[in-house]
Amino acid sequence: MSVAVPSLVEALAQELVRTDPKRKALTQQEYTEAFLRAAPHLATSPDRQQHLAEALGELEARGVLVCAKRRQGSGAHSLPSRIVLLGRADDSRVSAEVARYPWRPELAFATGLPLRRAEFDALIAVQTFLRDASHAGSLPLGERSLQLFGDEKRLDGLVRNRRLFGPGRLTLEMLKAHRCPPPFSYTQRGDGRVALVIENAATYSSVLAALPTSSPVGVVAFGAGNAFASTVAYFDELRAHGTPIEAVRYFGDLDPEGLRIPAGADRVAQELGLPRVLPAPALWRALLGRGRPAKHPPTSPETAASLATWLPQDLRAAAGDHLVTGRRLAQEALSLDILRGDLSWASAEGLGVLSTDS
Repeated sequence: MSVAVPSLVEALAQELVRTDPKRKALTQQEYTEAFLRAAPHLATSPDRQQHLAEALGELEARGVLVCAKRRQGSGAHSLPSRIVLLGRADDSRVSAEVARYPWRPELAFATGLPLRRAEFDALIAVQTFLRDASHAGSLPLGERSLQLFGDEKRLDGLVRNRRLFGPGRLTLEMLKAHRCPPPFSYTQRGDGRVALVIENAATYSSVLAALPTSSPVGVVAFGAGNAFASTVAYFDELRAHGTPIEAVRYFGDLDPEGLRIPAGADRVAQELGLPRVLPAPALWRALLGRGRPAKHPPTSPETAASLATWLPQDLRAAAGDHLVTGRRLAQEALSLDILRGDLSWASAEGLGVLSTDS
């Protein structure tokens, strides 16, 4: 998982606006053609679908469009069967309605905003809730979303809308909703305040077996591949229940997904005020030294450079070279006997946490 390039997102938005103004819904073929007009240099890139999926996600977060729930394709970057562009035909009428609508004090911020119809309708639903549910208790995000909008996933998307949510605007506390991050599997190994997250099951088992008691690692967590971008929020639950984690270190496969996963989890952690998800440097360094290269679709130099920025600076060039030349390194190359043979990876220095009081 990686960040969509801002210029690419803006270019796609412009191309979508140029489509037939009388139509709001675009098929996958139609929005893909708009994307290729915006980024013709990606037409033959093996990462094209990833870039398109991320750009659509960013535009949905901005409130520019809504992606259909039905997906086409497989993998982490499947695409919606269609998208719906918001606010195409009635922006001026909506703006007038917003300006004269009798908002409650909590929602008065909306008066001067250029809201789209879908955003206006969402705020009206919120207004009704605030009027009728002053004594309601807090509910999980999905349950509150279903009550408000008849869609259990709608609120999860709206909270990323910068016009509606933020300081002085909507908050989850106002809606009496709270996040319920899915849990990850983990093993507590002491009072250390470092969490070491391992992408795959075999290496998770070996790290647990090799981890010395002197290590600052107090929790070893199983990332379970792509799931970690969602489950990283569970660190807040651990903290609330008496397991304070001050640093999170991650180790996975050296391939595009193995770098996108922790980079995406790191963004989520920063948004939630949690410790950043950073690489466990000694483990990544050992993987580059001992890994067994296997064939993998090559990555463009631009994408490889972007993905490698999550790694320590001294490892970026070597990692990027593997990605560009079509090689991957499985973390299982650091087998149990290798981990036991050199325990420096489990030290504060090997984990890159010398400044952490653990």
